[in-house]
Amino acid sequence: MKNAWKTQIKRGHLVLSSGVGSIIRTQNGVTAVIAGLPSWLETIPVNGPDLPSLQKAQKAYLDEYEIRDAELEDACGVSRFIAPPKQDDEVYGRKQNYNWEVPLIRFPLAGVCENFKCQRLRVASASDSQVLDCTHCATDRKYKHKSRQVPIFLICANGHLDEVQWDTLMEHKNGCTESKIKVQIGEVLTSPRATCLGCGAKSATDDLEFACTGRSPWLPHLPNEPCVEKMRIVERTSVSAYYASTKSAIHIPIDSKFDESLLNWLTQRNFANLVDVKNDEAIEKLCDFCVKAGFLVSKDLLVEHVEYIKIREQKLDKDEEDLWDVGVARTREFDIMSGKVDYPALQNSKLIEFDVIDVGSFQHQFVGTHSLINGVTAVHRLTETRVLDGFSRVEPKVLTSREGYKMLWGHEVKSDSWLPGYRVHGEGILIEINPLIIAQRLGSDLTNKDLIDLGNPRGPLSSGGVLAHSLAHLLITALADDCGYQLPSIRDRIYDLADGRIGLMVYTAEGDSVGTLGGLVAFAQPGKFEKLLDKALEIGRWCPQDPVCIERLTDQRVGIHAACHQCLLLPETCCEKFNSWLDRSTIVGRSEKFPTGVL
Repeated sequence: MKNAWKTQIKRGHLVLSSGVGSIIRTQNGVTAVIAGLPSWLETIPVNGPDLPSLQKAQKAYLDEYEIRDAELEDACGVSRFIAPPKQDDEVYGRKQNYNWEVPLIRFPLAGVCENFKCQRLRVASASDSQVLDCTHCATDRKYKHKSRQVPIFLICANGHLDEVQWDTLMEHKNGCTESKIKVQIGEVLTSPRATCLGCGAKSATDDLEFACTGRSPWLPHLPNEPCVEKMRIVERTSVSAYYASTKSAIHIPIDSKFDESLLNWLTQRNFANLVDVKNDEAIEKLCDFCVKAGFLVSKDLLVEHVEYIKIREQKLDKDEEDLWDVGVARTREFDIMSGKVDYPALQNSKLIEFDVIDVGSFQHQFVGTHSLINGVTAVHRLTETRVLDGFSRVEPKVLTSREGYKMLWGHEVKSDSWLPGYRVHGEGILIEINPLIIAQRLGSDLTNKDLIDLGNPRGPLSSGGVLAHSLAHLLITALADDCGYQLPSIRDRIYDLADGRIGLMVYTAEGDSVGTLGGLVAFAQPGKFEKLLDKALEIGRWCPQDPVCIERLTDQRVGIHAACHQCLLLPETCCEKFNSWLDRSTIVGRSEKFPTGVL
């Protein structure tokens, strides 16, 4: 019999919308929470006669799913990343089965009879994987009424999750010894009613408030922890129920004097911690090991590799913790892909390939050394690593690496630690925007530069950043018609840098190890790029919702002004800023804030 509890989830979704602690609906209609990472270890299909043997077998199995990225490892405070289990697929008509599965935990356990005359409460077991029958309705029917899981639960701003304790919503009358609860969930899901059929007690009809229970059901072995936040009722489909905290980086090879494969080999075997670089004999023995393993390395170069690893690990072991400076990482990406930094390792890398195109070869009024767009790079191949390092509820929240790690694991960071990661390959177009033109056309920028945080989805952008973000969305819309990729598969990446430089990249990064179609990057070439830019600007000049769209009041919280679903707003898979900080008038003008725009 087919296991209806088993549900296919894409690997990329397990580090984004369906990560640890998220609520999903299985293919048989049961709602469940994605279990924490300790439960992932329990489902690895290996055995051992004792605990050390089992842990060794688990580590060996995880090595096959390992992803290494030095910058993100430092940012997250872990030693490596592990790709989530693959979903079953078909190769040449034959089903490929993967034994490692991500466990689910039924949530919530409470269900209500679908018969409106009954509506009695039934509490299931966490191991129940099917939609259950109501145990209270008449049993003489051929098809029994089902007890459907309640579509609401409780969340708090610190990430805790619990279900409504229906029995506590009312004050039972004296002498009521058995709770026979009837639950009514009307049009307003956040104001349910509960009635005890035994004593007639009813719950309050006003908005309900709940003290946080500190529960984390995705970590079933973790006791409830103290929490001062209030919990609120949300619907199962509410976006506020889960905001994945992710970090992503375009893979940039380490400077040529370092061999990444040698660094990984030394790290995996812990040689850097075992060898004293001042001990010549130990270095010679390690050098012999490296040569036998196939590495061509001298003693001096080996010492540099070992010292590099020790410096990195010292950063991970620090008691104090600094948030990852996404701005510094983006600056390095931008410098390299725009051709301002070069070294031999870039030329030999198979994970990133790009060409900086001479802007003088473009025939367009807005493209040139002194024009709005003063740099274009065709990124033929890029490799992006995305990792899940925590999550938040109610509102997106910036977490430290230790906070996020504890939410996924239930304990502090250990020496051999990992987080779920996903590596994808793609192609893109990098565009550099002239900040002088922005200042001339949009005026002085009053945005506090210290508040610009590219790692925070809701963090503000400068006026130039808003322009770049808006232009990126217009380019994505224009590209989707002709480049061969569907709209949700194209993404934006904004470079609102501390030194005042502005840039954007539109790219696709799909879960394909082969690489790219080539259809998107082809639009970076002279002749095609001009047509793409004209099409994007034409989309931005007029919106079907104008003049309402162009004259709307600014939403100060998320920085949206002239933007709606008819012009700039895109599927959330396309936008790293969750459709915030967008304003079409920075490009076309005609608003009170930006009467001219840059055109």
